[in-house]
Amino acid sequence: MGRTPAEETNIYKQCRQDLDLTRAEAAELLTAITADRLEKIENGRSPVQPDEVRLMAEKYHNPYLCNYYCSHECPIGHGYVPEVQPQDISRTILELIDSLNKLQESQNRLVSITVDGRIDKSEKKDFAQIQEEIRRIRVAAEALQIWAREHA
Repeated sequence: MGRTPAEETNIYKQCRQDLDLTRAEAAELLTAITADRLEKIENGRSPVQPDEVRLMAEKYHNPYLCNYYCSHECPIGHGYVPEVQPQDISRTILELIDSLNKLQESQNRLVSITVDGRIDKSEKKDFAQIQEEIRRIRVAAEALQIWAREHA
């Protein structure tokens, strides 16, 4: 019998396997999640709950799981939380500094756009670009926080 896409790509299963844990060993480590429950989560037969994700992130030492859950599976977070791809700290810092520098360069334009309390048609393109830089700062800051939690 072939594997389903959920079995092949399930991040929770991959994290467990990266630690070379069997489901039974993982269930012992997680304490609040049984091996049967873990199997259902990993095979996509039952949706994972936020408290289970938090526990796996903590016990597997992988804080990225929380970001993944919020950006992909949480009905609210899916629309509001940007996915952060794990990367090395040097790249994260450089991206954060680059975005902060670009926003600094746009600071005067942002003031002129918003000083009157509205954004007219001629200002929308510039405002959208500034919003994109703010989004990049948010993603880089979240990546830095995830890295810090992982290496604490």
